[in-house]
Order: sequence, then C-alpha cells, then structure tokens
Amino acid sequence: FWAEQITANRGAEWKTHTIDDSWSQAHAVTLVDLDKDGRLDIVTGKRYLAHDIDPGAYEPLGLYWYRLGEDGRYTKHVIDYNGKAGGGMQLPVTDIDGDGDLDIIAPGKSGLFLFEQVDFVRQKAR
Repeated sequence: FWAEQITANRGAEWKTHTIDDSWSQAHAVTLVDLDKDGRLDIVTGKRYLAHDIDPGAYEPLGLYWYRLGEDGRYTKHVIDYNGKAGGGMQLPVTDIDGDGDLDIIAPGKSGLFLFEQVDFVRQKAR
C-alpha cells in the first residue's frame, strides 16, 4: 500500500491505498519510470522463504512491474513468475546495454538474472 497525507497540520491524517494484496513476501522495491511516461512505477518481487513461515513463504517466486496510470492507480504486469528470479535484496534498474531503455537486474538466492527490455510493448495487466 501507499499512504496519502490528507491533512498537513499537527496530527496529520493519512489514507492508505492498496496496490496489490494478492501475494506476500515482497522484498526489494525500486521506484523507476520504466516506460518513460513521466510517472514513477514500482518494480518489486517475491523472495522465497524470505521470513521463514510468514504467509506466502512457499509460494512461487515472482518479479512484477506496477505501472502508475494517469488515474493514480497501479496496474500489475508480471515480468517473471514461478521461475528462478524473484525480488532478492535489491533490484537495480538501468540501461545495461546502452539502447535507451531500462533493463532489470534481479539477483537472488537462485542466481543473477537480467531482464532486458528489447521493445517496450504495453502488456495486458494480469
């Protein structure tokens, strides 16, 4: 979730907005304008057994991009699911191959993975 400050005075009020409550064990979170639309998106993922027996500990790994829309809501895009890549401890995002778009590096317990953007195509949200 993200929190929106409703009032700015003493004893400020906050309103929470759910981004996605369909999975747990989110770990690294990277704020980045992945699609270069001028809005910061979220890249994150699930880490296997991140906190031992927490809910979702044994569910498959996943790597996700949450695109921030003009309406202020996030749309989930699955980058990888039920493979070996997940959230790990950090998710660097950079133009690793110098082609002008941003790529995702996903280090984790099962290896080091590169997700290279070869041509930005708007994916159908899952």
